[in-house]
Amino acid sequence: MKDRTAMKFSPSIEELQKKVTVMVRQLNPELIKSITGYQLYTNLFFENF
Repeated sequence: MKDRTAMKFSPSIEELQKKVTVMVRQLNPELIKSITGYQLYTNLFFENF
């Protein structure tokens, strides 16, 4: 998502929200697991919870 939204101009916050909503709805469980499975994220999670 970052590559599709970073350093891009949106006419309004609502338009940006719509774009992000579309991208989030396209995520699938395998992709979410691959993103959140990074050791950095799991370590931070277990250190704080």
